[in-house]
Amino acid sequence: MRAARFRRVPCGLAAALALCGSLVAVPAPVAAEDAEGIAWEKSFSAALKQARRSGKPVMAGFRADWCPWCRKLDTVTYVDPRVIELSRAFVGVQVDIEGGLEEREVSYEYGFVELPTIAFFSPQGRLLMALKRYQGPDEFPDTLRAALETAARVERWERGLKAKDEGARAEGLARLGAHLFALERREESRKLLQRAIRLDRGRPVAERKTSRLLLGRIRLDQRKGSDAERRAREALALEPASPPEDALALLLLGNAQQLDGRLEAARASWALALETEPDGTAADDARRFLRTESPAH
Repeated sequence: MRAARFRRVPCGLAAALALCGSLVAVPAPVAAEDAEGIAWEKSFSAALKQARRSGKPVMAGFRADWCPWCRKLDTVTYVDPRVIELSRAFVGVQVDIEGGLEEREVSYEYGFVELPTIAFFSPQGRLLMALKRYQGPDEFPDTLRAALETAARVERWERGLKAKDEGARAEGLARLGAHLFALERREESRKLLQRAIRLDRGRPVAERKTSRLLLGRIRLDQRKGSDAERRAREALALEPASPPEDALALLLLGNAQQLDGRLEAARASWALALETEPDGTAADDARRFLRTESPAH
């Protein structure tokens, strides 16, 4: 039996842990045409095709035979009438992470190895949110409602990508990029944010700064210090000044300079970030970096 930790991917919902429960029998999968239970599609690709036809988001349960909480979902949560009723707003599919090639590839692509994981996708295949723990029938309906609300927002942003107006396209790209950044889908986020930045000349300055900061943080994580520094300087150059975003830009600038081995420049940037907004989001990090990278160390 494999041990598994249970948590939720950061997407605006609180992280949680679940204790291990007892083993229960595994029921036979519910047929897609069975109106009395959740309608499960036969494969992830089939679920996406059906989602595009119907306009419904996908609810994908990632599971394995050895996972006791997956079995409990089958016997307790998925058979609850409230859950079944709400499930009709989704295209459902169960994905065995140790199953066929497609199932294993999807599990690997999203890193869903902590079981049970229940992930939700837009009809276009973009991750909406993921729950990485068991929920019973009293909790799970709220998760389904939250997934539907997120799906509605993402659908609106996805529609914006097809708009004739550049500003609307820029907004959709920026919002989707920020959404995927929060879900740690960094490469998808990078591509969207780069496109947003090319089109966002008419967007609010705070939004334009934020897009550059998120892109800079991705490039920093990818060890691309010079590109991260460029994005930080772009954010700082946008007028009018905005202390919250500018302090974060200075923090990013310092981190990029530190990555490239320019410690004195990094310390100057961190000190300026602290001066720009002494009590803001960046202040604690700036103080910690200055303390850690002080000459005494």
